[in-house]
Amino acid sequence: LSLEHMDRGRFFEAGGVQSFVREAGEGNETIVFLHGVPSSSFLYRKVLDEMDKGEYSSRFRGVALDLPGLGFSERPVGFD
Repeated sequence: LSLEHMDRGRFFEAGGVQSFVREAGEGNETIVFLHGVPSSSFLYRKVLDEMDKGEYSSRFRGVALDLPGLGFSERPVGFD
């Protein structure tokens, strides 16, 4: 994982778990990018970079999050 990717995102808490999300664009239509296992939001870094440019930025908002226990998100306690 890249620290540059982390610097472009933010952390939030949901269900007592610290999770990571990266967003791009400012449009009214939202596209949510969900990764598989094992992977992370880093998979979508180039897509999000493109969504911050030109016509995509004004039309779409992209959201890529790290599922619990993957990427920069914490692993839930007591979860196997």
